[in-house]
Amino acid sequence: MNRIRLFFWTILLPLINSYAFPDYDMTLLTMQNGLSDNTVTCIYKDADNFMWFGTDNGLNRYDGKTIRNFSNSSSHMRISEIKEISDSYLAILSDGKLQCFDRKRECFIPISHTSDHSAVQISHLLTDSSSQIWGITGKRMILYQYQEIKNRENEVTEIQLSVLRQKEFFLNNDQEALADFCYIGSLKKAGLITNRGRLILIPLHSLETDEIINLTDDLSFLEITSVYTDKYSLWVTTIAKGIYRIHFPNREIEHITYQDNPEKQQLSHTDVYQITPINETQYIAATWSGYTLLTCDKDTHRICKTNIYKTLSHTYRNIETRMLSAYYDRHHQLWLGTNGGGVIHMDLQTQPYRQFYQKRHNEICGITIDNEQYIWLATYHQGIMKSITPFNDYSVPDFHPTGPDDVRSKKTVLCTVKETNGTLWFGNHDGTITSYHPDTRKFQIHTIEDGENNLNSPVWTLFIDSMQRMWVGTEKGLFLYTLQTGKFRRLHIEESLKNEITKGLLIRAITGMANGDIWLGTSNAGICRVILSPDGNISSVRNGYEADAKIAPQSVRSLAASSDGNLYIGYMDGFAVLTPDSDRISNFYTTYNGLPNNYIGAITEDEKGRIWLGSNSGISLYNRNQHLFYNYYFTGSNRSVLSYKNLLLWGNNRSLTYFEPDNLSRSTTNEQVLITGMEVENRTVPINKQIHGQIILKRSITYTDSLVLNYTNREFTLTFNNLSYIPELQKYTYHLLPVQEEWLVAEEDAKATYSNLPEGDYLFEVKSIFPDGHSGKATSLKIKILPHWSHTPLFRLSFLLGLIGLSAYGFRLLLKRKKRKEEEMRIKQELLTVNEQHERLKHIYNATLMTKEETADEEKNNPFMQQVIHVIETNIPDENFNVKALAKELNMSQPTLYRRMKQCGELTVIDLIQSVRINKAAALLMENRYSIQEISAMVGYSDARTLRKHFTEQFGIPPSKYAEKKQNAKTDYLL
Repeated sequence: MNRIRLFFWTILLPLINSYAFPDYDMTLLTMQNGLSDNTVTCIYKDADNFMWFGTDNGLNRYDGKTIRNFSNSSSHMRISEIKEISDSYLAILSDGKLQCFDRKRECFIPISHTSDHSAVQISHLLTDSSSQIWGITGKRMILYQYQEIKNRENEVTEIQLSVLRQKEFFLNNDQEALADFCYIGSLKKAGLITNRGRLILIPLHSLETDEIINLTDDLSFLEITSVYTDKYSLWVTTIAKGIYRIHFPNREIEHITYQDNPEKQQLSHTDVYQITPINETQYIAATWSGYTLLTCDKDTHRICKTNIYKTLSHTYRNIETRMLSAYYDRHHQLWLGTNGGGVIHMDLQTQPYRQFYQKRHNEICGITIDNEQYIWLATYHQGIMKSITPFNDYSVPDFHPTGPDDVRSKKTVLCTVKETNGTLWFGNHDGTITSYHPDTRKFQIHTIEDGENNLNSPVWTLFIDSMQRMWVGTEKGLFLYTLQTGKFRRLHIEESLKNEITKGLLIRAITGMANGDIWLGTSNAGICRVILSPDGNISSVRNGYEADAKIAPQSVRSLAASSDGNLYIGYMDGFAVLTPDSDRISNFYTTYNGLPNNYIGAITEDEKGRIWLGSNSGISLYNRNQHLFYNYYFTGSNRSVLSYKNLLLWGNNRSLTYFEPDNLSRSTTNEQVLITGMEVENRTVPINKQIHGQIILKRSITYTDSLVLNYTNREFTLTFNNLSYIPELQKYTYHLLPVQEEWLVAEEDAKATYSNLPEGDYLFEVKSIFPDGHSGKATSLKIKILPHWSHTPLFRLSFLLGLIGLSAYGFRLLLKRKKRKEEEMRIKQELLTVNEQHERLKHIYNATLMTKEETADEEKNNPFMQQVIHVIETNIPDENFNVKALAKELNMSQPTLYRRMKQCGELTVIDLIQSVRINKAAALLMENRYSIQEISAMVGYSDARTLRKHFTEQFGIPPSKYAEKKQNAKTDYLL
């Protein structure tokens, strides 16, 4: 952002007409900073202190750091008016159409008539606090009531306007129309201006014309750009005709325009676009050529002075001066919209500082004020300079070299100090000291002698202690001057130092503490502490503080002993705080800790105990409680400082700057911090759009009280702003509970970043902190981080159910495996049983499977059984063959057959017949030539079902299974 640092005296007390801008601190906002267009037609500040700019290409919001753009169409959206109609909505006039913008959801909402849903066409609008909008169009004035239309999710999708009342005015001719209007609070009436210069006053309750006032005598055409009303008058701005002002008490009309005669009231241009008040008696008019400050008399309220500002200095002459809009807020901030040049922002707060600016480079090395209030300067090129008049803080002093010729010949004066009796002392570059005695008004030059020779070495610093002795710091060591005797004495302290000093101690600063200790700031030995005995002599010398604090060897440029008992040290490379009680450096700061520059040339304490630092880049207020620096950049290269009453005076290479510290350490009235942005993994979080599968924001983060974040969105950044638009007041403290108990500090780059937060509930808090030490109200945001998907109850339940399912499946597999093994064991056992049965039956029916030799042997052993089996096999196809038939074939009775069978084995005759049949069936199955029905007939069964039953009883498996197994293991059976 283009930060233009310009120096000015005042705008609020103008004395003469001018044709150049006063020197302000300005901020310029253009498309380079994010504006959607450089032509800014209207400016508005909402209730939350966001700035809104209406441009030729959409709506813009500014928070002091970033600019956001909004538009509801792809084409250019030229905005002419912005008004706030509720805590959520802005009413926008664009190309003659009324539109609605939801600030909280950051989107445009359609707005239409309730009756026919047509667009609302008006030229100007007014709003109130009761959901009502006044508008004018043509010759009509209309009062609307707006209503929100919501969807099922309770989101507003449309704004509908219903007409409550309307009034059509019968004007003089067809060309006359209403041009603008406003509400006049002092009269409790509305004032409508026509394009013929007629002011129509009407009470809003009746809408009946109460009074008509003509701005001009001829009622010629007026192109009116705006109206503004205050307690005493109505202001009307026009194109080509300047400003018309109507005084309500006497209805007198003033006409202010551009005139060639500078003695008369005048404007910077006849085209005036807007007027805005900056206090009760002063107004700013934005014109086509700069702006004009109008000042009214406090008693008569008539315009008594106009000041014109329409050009800049040579450095900034390219800033656009064609101004279209103006806005002045209660925080004394002036905003000017230009035609093609963006927005100009000025802080019109009462000027915090004044400056005496020298025409040439001439460093002010020391400052003091005598008892008659004259300022004395020790300068590097002009010697001793004195103010022409006694000093007061209402005017800027001027200076001239002073003293007789021998004093003026000493052009380089490096320091100054004032004695309690008013005597002034100045240290010179040539090793002499000049004194000025106010009672005699005479100067005296004192030569410092080093042994038998003159010192001839720069005197960098002078300090007078409580015993009225003057300590003199030079480039060749330390000297003591007794004021009563007028004698100099060299103090040889070099041999007492830790580090060897070969060329003498180069002393740049001296100060003393309340206990009488003298502190030296040197260029080659750091800080040195000189401890004095009760009689005033040197008792001991101590240095090496930098080494003890592990600070690189430093060159000291300034010292200040403060009322809090601490010693403040300005180095060429940083700033330190030394605590004498602990005899060590307790804090060391650099630009890393917030300093604007590491070269600290001057330090002082103001009357309220605040510590101020002067560096090469600016002036800093050090807050001892916050350990923060509040930096101000209106003067740099600071070499000297004087705290005088309620003022601080600073000297640098070109100017003397002075101010009241209270004016700089002020706090803004807008102390509430707003969270203005959010990023996840360095991506801006949009509204109603997903990031990592989650919609984080349904409305602006500014208006969000709590957040719920997925585990994948736990790396986030929050930005915040107090909307003060003053960089010096952009300091904040924040923390995230419960992980951050301590408050952390953020400065102009106000953001807080968090990553890898575990699941849980958090509370983010942020608040402003101010130079005077107080804090603003804390803003809170509740944040809930959801657990990782693996830690969610649903996942845990699913995991448990899955584990149970897997366990059940595994158990089922084990059961099936066990059952299969048991089945295999059963089958093996059954096969074993079958084989045993076969073995038992071998000797009975093995004739069908045995060789002839084996049969002969068996017949020899049991011819009766062989005969029985032979008879059974011969009759096996006969299903009626039974025990009776077998006995008949053997020519014996049944009892005899039973007895003989019992003698041969355990089988009964019936079992033997069935076994022979079944074994014959098994043999036929092995041949794989016959079906089960055919085999049933071949072995004497009337049906296959009975065969299957008997076969299964004997072998334990059905015939089909038996055939399959025997086919695969043929050699294992009955071989």
